Amino acid sequence: MKEKKLNGLDLLNKKKQKNLNILKNTCILVKLKVNWEHKRVKHALERMWLRGISSEDIITAIRRGQKRKQTDSGLIESFYSYFSVVYDERFFKDIDLQKIYPVTVKVW
Repeated sequence: MKEKKLNGLDLLNKKKQKNLNILKNTCILVKLKVNWEHKRVKHALERMWLRGISSEDIITAIRRGQKRKQTDSGLIESFYSYFSVVYDERFFKDIDLQKIYPVTVKVW
């Protein structure tokens, strides 16, 4: 089988294509901030206290858990380990911030 020699233009096109593929696979990193002062969060804090789940566990669940959007309320539920977190989120693109408002914590 003959190998095709690439000229400079073909190498440049391959390099550009590789860079485009890398850009497609990268994600934009945003800061995650959980708002514990919101009035809806009181219920979530009570559930966390009753079930022995820390705030670090909640943040880990939001970052790593499998997410599903609830159709009736529009809230997001993140399943992780032995519990799930139901929360509302807001994105602030101008300052690269994702604000989380936990609603409740479920154990399953």
